[in-house]
Amino acid sequence: MHRVLTEEIHIDVAPQRVYAAWTEAAHLIAWWGDGTEFRTTHWEGDLRVGGKWHVQFVDAKGNAVAAGGEYLRVEPPNHLSFTWKPEWDTDPPTTVELEFRPTATGTLLTLKQHGFANAAALDQNKQAWAPMVAWLKQYLSNTKG
Repeated sequence: MHRVLTEEIHIDVAPQRVYAAWTEAAHLIAWWGDGTEFRTTHWEGDLRVGGKWHVQFVDAKGNAVAAGGEYLRVEPPNHLSFTWKPEWDTDPPTTVELEFRPTATGTLLTLKQHGFANAAALDQNKQAWAPMVAWLKQYLSNTKG
């Protein structure tokens, strides 16, 4: 069975700004996490095909956790894809694909994640990505950079 998670959201800023929010450390640290469930404390990435990326979080209990992967496709400001492997997950890495499509008023962001080991893993990730894209939208709506 082919398991694919899809999230779509319209953001009222240009694709270049949405792309930068996914690829620049200062932006990622600012929006990825709401501060209650977890917050991002560090992000680094070698933004090129084959380049590695790594993120560190602190959860609500103060535990440090991390995730990382490799960039698979880098086409600013239209597409970004990478592998996703959280250190807390024993399943194989999944692939996250981001499409940034210009609209008359901003950007349609489509996030697709695939390669899940089972339906439970897909459901768990769906619960995580839905608020994250909302945090991204809120961040970009409230900032000029």
